[in-house]
Amino acid sequence: MNDKLEIGDEVLVIDASIKPENMASVVRNFPCWIKEDSKEIIRDIMFNDDIVVGIVLESRRNPQIWMPLLKRMQEPAFAYWRFRKTKSAYMIQEEKESEGIKVDELIKEIDGDIH
Repeated sequence: MNDKLEIGDEVLVIDASIKPENMASVVRNFPCWIKEDSKEIIRDIMFNDDIVVGIVLESRRNPQIWMPLLKRMQEPAFAYWRFRKTKSAYMIQEEKESEGIKVDELIKEIDGDIH
């Protein structure tokens, strides 16, 4: 599997640590912090004017804040290195389609039993 992270990939949080000197800033800017060993889906990847890559997640939405380095409002993103890919977006889509086929087959089977 390609280790490059992409939108829609499932990732495992491998580092949710916060340095003591950053605690106040993290608590203020990330009301929805990540949890170690949780599985998440990537909602977007922010390249931030090629300064630093950040990841935002489907299950966690933090309010936008002013980013002085970027000179704009933006949702704070998690550092790329905090995650490890567990499933690609393609694999997730394949599983969903496979489950959809199984459900359709079950409905047809049940429908046949009723008639």
